[in-house]
Amino acid sequence: RDYVLAVGAAGEDEGAREYWLSRLDTLPAAPELPTVSRAPGGPTRFVRRTHQLSDDRWRSLKRAAQARGVTPSALLCAAYAEALALWAKEPRFTLNVTIGDRLPLHPHVDRLIGDFTNLVLLEVDTESADTFVGRAGNVQRRLWEDLEHRGYGGVLLLRDLARRHGPERAAMPVVFTSVLGRCMPGGSPADPLPGLGHVVSAVSQTPQVHLDCQVVEVADGLSVSWDAVEALFPEGVLDEAFAGFVALVESLADGEDVWEAACPVEVPAEHAAVVAAVNATERKLPEGLLHEPFFERAALAPDAPAVIWSSGRMSYGELARHAGRVADRLGELGVRPGERVVVSMRKGWEQVAAVLGVLRAGGVYVPVDPTLPAERVGYLVEHTEARVVLTQPGLVEGPWPSGVPVVGVDDTDAEPRGHSG
Repeated sequence: RDYVLAVGAAGEDEGAREYWLSRLDTLPAAPELPTVSRAPGGPTRFVRRTHQLSDDRWRSLKRAAQARGVTPSALLCAAYAEALALWAKEPRFTLNVTIGDRLPLHPHVDRLIGDFTNLVLLEVDTESADTFVGRAGNVQRRLWEDLEHRGYGGVLLLRDLARRHGPERAAMPVVFTSVLGRCMPGGSPADPLPGLGHVVSAVSQTPQVHLDCQVVEVADGLSVSWDAVEALFPEGVLDEAFAGFVALVESLADGEDVWEAACPVEVPAEHAAVVAAVNATERKLPEGLLHEPFFERAALAPDAPAVIWSSGRMSYGELARHAGRVADRLGELGVRPGERVVVSMRKGWEQVAAVLGVLRAGGVYVPVDPTLPAERVGYLVEHTEARVVLTQPGLVEGPWPSGVPVVGVDDTDAEPRGHSG
């Protein structure tokens, strides 16, 4: 009771509050990892994956980190981020870092039993440096700065994020928990918990958490664990991500090369094969111009569907006729080969006919979004030196620059209307 009252009496740290609120609009979202399309039903079940470094290797890892000016906690957090980045949609994300924040506000505070956990929303950019050791240093510097401002707690910041960007944006379900520096004799089944017996199995299950990486110093080395809602992730993803994390931690204790590596986590071989196959796009390009295969196809199969939309379809033959009329109209307006024609339309078949018509007339098409501000549209038409604007009939009366003919694509037999601006 006295501790809780003392924390409340201490008041809010205004400097910490300003520090975090100034970052509300730049703090990235949590790692967007692969998940199943439908949320699992039934009770939520966490599954633990764990690995232990021997005492010798753990000592080697700490020596290597110290030689590079990185604390063990920051090093392992950076390694965790690298493993996640291999699977995350974006290389920049926020990790939810738990910290023990037992403040010295009462003379008997060390005798209290309770939850003294605070949260720090740690921004990580896995492209912030060319090497792993550089990125680990950046993680440490950011973490230290954040810890200096922990007077405004992570729970308060999450509420601010939810108010500013909505509850989904404020979800931070990927967690990093480090209790290094406190030897926990119950870290393995062989170690007794004084007065409580032996640890047989353990797993953490926290509401609103999907994945929690925990690093614990035990009597005979380092224990690293991932507790995750197994059903949220596609089969095999967690196994391979955890294996990549473990391999990185082990290799950091082994030698020098991985510290200077740009990509320290190895992509699984079968995934590398898929990526290579998808990116094997080298092909011999067809000879001739871009539009010529379309008109060849239209001549061979005029009744085949060329454009399909929610309320209709258009055949190759029909589209070719519309494109031909566009080309004829551009010729009548004096468009010569190599000259530019603006195509400014909403989504629809008219876009396709306009582009094909411009190409058939020998022109160069310039796509312009019709929803842009009028000043921007005018700038693009003027500075591309467009000879004609092709649009849809409903947009002909738009704010077009004077002196440039504006033609509705499905009415190209009518006289084009030049807009006076």
